[in-house]
Amino acid sequence: MSKKQKGDLYLFVSYAPGVGKTYHMVKFAQQREIKGDKVCYAHIYDGHRDDINGKCKYSIKEILHENPDLVVLDELVMRGRNVDDSSKGVRDDAEALLEMGIDVCSTVNLLHFSYVNKACKDKTGFQVKEPLSNDLLIKSKEIVYIDCYPEILEDGYINNVLFTKIKKSPKTDNIFNLENLKLFRLESINLLKKFDNVTWKIRRLKYESPKGKKDEEST
Repeated sequence: MSKKQKGDLYLFVSYAPGVGKTYHMVKFAQQREIKGDKVCYAHIYDGHRDDINGKCKYSIKEILHENPDLVVLDELVMRGRNVDDSSKGVRDDAEALLEMGIDVCSTVNLLHFSYVNKACKDKTGFQVKEPLSNDLLIKSKEIVYIDCYPEILEDGYINNVLFTKIKKSPKTDNIFNLENLKLFRLESINLLKKFDNVTWKIRRLKYESPKGKKDEEST
């Protein structure tokens, strides 16, 4: 398939970790495969859970050799994943692929955007070093927002079923504080209301116990 002049960016976003961004991104990529597109699953982060078959490093040279229509690059703000040049961030590589006419799908927490971070940092103490600008959202072909009730995220975190690899710390306790989650969610939704390229997905997760959970999703 001939490449476009510029690729399309598909962003899967949420207001906090653990909502299901990677799951929905991979599901989207699989649908593209069914339609006949060639997909390269370059980076799928598995640092949160044991049940994710991750791929933590990638090579741009190998990606281009595959000549894909769509590249999956999980966790847009991560750095040091490119084995060809560890100084590059995932976002740098995503932008390079887009310029080559290759579509890219990625994930990012909206807390990393300057609008949300500025609105939340004084009340929550959570601050990112390099906030993202809204330009990234403006340039996206589609923004897929995955929502989840804050109470459910807090419950999953407290009962150790939201993540299986992350050790609790004052930083994670702060993120999954119920009032902070509510604020993150409010400001994230306020940001996305400024855009008309958003697809809204509500994911209702009821964690029953550390050994199991029920997953009910509506779109």
